[in-house]
Amino acid sequence: MTDARFEPDFYTAGPARFYLPLLHDIVLSEKPGLIVTLGLGDAQAHLAFCQAALGQNCRIRCLGVRRRRKNESAADDPAWMAAQEWSAEPYQGISQLLEGDAYNVAQQVPDASIGVLLLDDVDEGTLIKEELTVLRPKLTPTALVLFHGVDLERRDSPRSGWKAFAQVEAAADFHDGIGLSITTSRSSASASELRVSLFEKSRFEGTRVVYHLLAEAMIARCEADRARHAAEVLSARQIWFDTVLENRAKAQEVMEGQAQII
Repeated sequence: MTDARFEPDFYTAGPARFYLPLLHDIVLSEKPGLIVTLGLGDAQAHLAFCQAALGQNCRIRCLGVRRRRKNESAADDPAWMAAQEWSAEPYQGISQLLEGDAYNVAQQVPDASIGVLLLDDVDEGTLIKEELTVLRPKLTPTALVLFHGVDLERRDSPRSGWKAFAQVEAAADFHDGIGLSITTSRSSASASELRVSLFEKSRFEGTRVVYHLLAEAMIARCEADRARHAAEVLSARQIWFDTVLENRAKAQEVMEGQAQII
């Protein structure tokens, strides 16, 4: 299931842009009851999930989690503030936001309830392994688990932390941007057409190319829209500037005329 017409309502040009069409299609295909994005990042991924959920004829809840970090206030985080605004409208009733960590998520959601889990905004293999261990009981038996950042090179390798969780499951790796890896249980790898296209080796390369092209086309459209908007803003500012200069010139003429009368 691929929606070539997908246009994100919220776009920042951040690294998650390469995977927005895929995240959108995951919601359309799987219709999970609960989606958790652990690591809000620039909020693109969470809000793409919300946008897809909005059009479904079933109840889907999207939980976006901003990790607490020392000396970083949520109130000073533009992504957190943007997610708060969009959660109020138009995604009221779909989007829920939480500041915390995997342990906070585990306290908030029932066992076997998370249908899609995305780890983002994390580059420490040790922490990834810990988070997945904490949240494993919260996953449904057929859950899709995604990690954005699998190709990041760090001393504490993110890929090694991810592999400790995913190595015995069905998995698919994408390498645009900082990389995205998806895994599910082997018993549920063929539970939907999308899963077959992701986890069946003979079909994955075609799937990878399709989503690469969809993302490139979407990015081109979004960047064109941003350029048009920037041009419109620049034009409006120029009109304002010209008007100010014209008004000042007229005011100067009036003042000079009054001086001559005096």
